[in-house]
Amino acid sequence: MMRSPPDSTQKVQEGETPQQQNWAAGPNSNPANEQRTRDGAEQQEKKDGYVARFFKFVHANEKEIVALSTVAIAAFTIVLAFATAFLWKATRDLVHETEAHGERTVRAYLGLEIASVFLDSPAPNHVTAWVRFKNVGTSPAYKLSGWLKFGGKPMGQSPWNEIGKAENGGVMNPGQTFNFNSNPLKYTTEDLQKITNNEMGLYVWGRVDFVDAFDKPRFFEYRGIMSGPPETVIMDGARTLGWGFKPIENGVNAN
Repeated sequence: MMRSPPDSTQKVQEGETPQQQNWAAGPNSNPANEQRTRDGAEQQEKKDGYVARFFKFVHANEKEIVALSTVAIAAFTIVLAFATAFLWKATRDLVHETEAHGERTVRAYLGLEIASVFLDSPAPNHVTAWVRFKNVGTSPAYKLSGWLKFGGKPMGQSPWNEIGKAENGGVMNPGQTFNFNSNPLKYTTEDLQKITNNEMGLYVWGRVDFVDAFDKPRFFEYRGIMSGPPETVIMDGARTLGWGFKPIENGVNAN
């Protein structure tokens, strides 16, 4: 009995291994791919579960979350307000300091150039107090006025509350000077001996007022007591006997 030759296709299929048959079914039938697919699906399901739970939590605690957010915003606003106020104050202080530094640099300053009591001036047995102010600043001193008091008194007296009659000097430009001199005070030999022995003092005090270039009122006050043996004093190059200015404690004050 004759048999037909075997079909080549049938031979190939009969000769395939189980592994080859699985691959022939397509890539998706690979067990590894199927496991990755299952893992990915599980991970996505977990993510979806997290998101769902988060929104559920937000929905369930909406009022509390809004309240906490409001408190946080309010706290931030308060901190911002304090920071803004601090910055404003720092900026204002810097501006004021800059302005004050500029004024200090160019304003008028009056200082004592000479302050002495001259013996036998303007005549024998007389003493006279002289005070000279100088503008050592870089701008004029306006509306200048001042007074000088002078007297011989026992040591320990405090006549500083007595105020003299003001003299007006107008405007003092930088580098200019202005003199105040007292009325002559007559002394006796006994008075001179007491002054020499520090039993009596020659009291000199006064005040100068002016307005600077920034229209701010300024003043210079001075208080001093001269005593002891006469010494050499110099005024405008001339030498004579007398006493140099000796301020008391806190005897010079100015602004």
